[in-house]
Amino acid sequence: MNLNNLIRISLLLALVAAGTVYADDVAPPAWGQLSGDQQRVLQQFSADWDTLPAERRLRLASGANRWLNMTPKQRKQARGRLRKWQKLSPDQRRRVRRQFNSYHQMSSAEQIRIRNNFQRFRKLPPERRKQLRRRWDNMTPEQRNRAPRQIQRLKPPPSGGR
Repeated sequence: MNLNNLIRISLLLALVAAGTVYADDVAPPAWGQLSGDQQRVLQQFSADWDTLPAERRLRLASGANRWLNMTPKQRKQARGRLRKWQKLSPDQRRRVRRQFNSYHQMSSAEQIRIRNNFQRFRKLPPERRKQLRRRWDNMTPEQRNRAPRQIQRLKPPPSGGR
């Protein structure tokens, strides 16, 4: 198996790990029901496909569809994220999963607030971002718990990028 196929399969597994909820009444596809492109992407699973749990087959088929619908740029970005994920320690992966689950349990309004704050942070000049990261790293847990309320009071940067 060449490196591209290995990366493709690993990416699909990462997409599956992110999880997708399916209704119980959706039947998983049989191998023969998958398109030729889906079968090509999921080739590693062909021998065991019919023995995989239904939910996993549904997630894999959905992941294959997402992969097939990505642009080359999106695939490159996904591969980069996968490489980053693979370099994380087990503890770091557990922390990321906890944060992911916590985020998805938040209300839509809270998720929007967090996304907006993140976008504002990304628009800051690199030196200001470093300064804020250092400040965060030097905070006590109590100070970090109070930080979200303080962040809400911050004004968004002007549209000029600051």
